[in-house]
Amino acid sequence: MAPRKMSPPKAVIFDIGGVVVHSPLEGVRKYEQKHGLPRDYLNIVIQAKGENGAFQRLERGELALEDFFPAFGADLSDGVGNRDAYAAWAESKGIDVGNIPKITVDGKELFTMMMTEASTVDDNMVTAIKNLR
Repeated sequence: MAPRKMSPPKAVIFDIGGVVVHSPLEGVRKYEQKHGLPRDYLNIVIQAKGENGAFQRLERGELALEDFFPAFGADLSDGVGNRDAYAAWAESKGIDVGNIPKITVDGKELFTMMMTEASTVDDNMVTAIKNLR
């Protein structure tokens, strides 16, 4: 039996963040470095906030940007629940975190750093996409 000839694709779907443009998580990493926060702390806390976190509410359109910034900062700033979530994650990875310092997060500064990364196009991916045509 002869191999079946495949027709060319009609469409290609790309994940934008971290593929076509840089990942906003790189902005989070840079914020953590700049402010001396433990690596992955902010990502773990954002996830721990669950569906009621400011970031998740912004994604669903439930918060205006001007209301989001202070809510985002408050979500991520010092709190026993935040430290506990990070400590549990670190323990599951075999990481000794020691004493987690008091943390205050500027929601606007962090989000700006995230969106700066997320608006940076990966030129290699753009070239690859153009070559698909």
